[in-house]
Amino acid sequence: MKIGFVSHSGLQSFIKHISDSYECYAPRKSFEKYHLKKVEDISSIELFGIRTEEPISSFFFPPREKLSTNEATPINKAILGLKGCDISALKILDWVFLKGAFVDPYYSLKRNGTLIVSTDCADFSENCFCSLIGEKPYPEDGFDINISLTKDGYLLSAGSELGEELLIKQHIHDATNAQIEERNFEREELRESQYRNLKEKGFNFNYLSLDYVIKNGKNSQVWDEEGKKCVECGACTFVCPTCHCFLLSPGAEDYFSKIRNWDSCLYYGFARVAGGANPREKLRDRLRNRFVKKFVFFPEVLDRLGCTGCGRCVEACLGNIDIRKVLEEVSSEKSISI
Repeated sequence: MKIGFVSHSGLQSFIKHISDSYECYAPRKSFEKYHLKKVEDISSIELFGIRTEEPISSFFFPPREKLSTNEATPINKAILGLKGCDISALKILDWVFLKGAFVDPYYSLKRNGTLIVSTDCADFSENCFCSLIGEKPYPEDGFDINISLTKDGYLLSAGSELGEELLIKQHIHDATNAQIEERNFEREELRESQYRNLKEKGFNFNYLSLDYVIKNGKNSQVWDEEGKKCVECGACTFVCPTCHCFLLSPGAEDYFSKIRNWDSCLYYGFARVAGGANPREKLRDRLRNRFVKKFVFFPEVLDRLGCTGCGRCVEACLGNIDIRKVLEEVSSEKSISI
């Protein structure tokens, strides 16, 4: 696939071309946080901050959505500035909503009509931990175009036929080997910097063994201790880019419509079945189940973790439950050490 190089003005022209052809959404900074907003002025876009507060799941799988027999009209949209953690999350969501026996038409319509323009991370927050679980602060696939910041300009990498077609149509010149090597060096420098930072904070668990330690740590006291902190607000699931559980309820406007709302596995009634039986009545079991889904279930069925290391749940938790600390404590228990 083509890798092109543009100057600062060249990037502005390229983004202007996209905004003329698509309804664009991009990160915009507000009160020291980045939020995905509809683009009204391309000068307000901030492509190289840390990942947005909102997970990408909220774009394709809204928190509340009306489902009816009437198909929505597709709109060509473009999302600019997605980071590697959200790009990885899309692989989980695509598997859930597009790869099974039933394809979700609402997700499919939005997903297939959206151009994905990702960017390398230029920095990381204190809660990011993608490098600790085998992810990287830059995407390698899953995008149409990826933008990397270099000393003299930007590298535009095509990740799909559509992305390559856009680069060719805009007459983007090929990047030199030296420019690509510079990008690769900067990427590795940031990844190592984040990894060292996490090690200095005491996070040393081996992500390759998480499926074993969590599966065999059912009786761990960690779940009891961390469960005492949980207030069942569901914040960790609502900011997670890979969480996808929902609840259907009748629509108020007509007989056939349904309302789809996000649900949370931390809620008491989540696993309750007809007759009132509840296999996860205790909060410590519901908390552990969340970890099982991400670090046992997805590696078994998809050969990848259901966590992308974005750190949003660390920021959102009202009980100060740190997913990295939980993984460290469960992994270090002698009774289930490898």
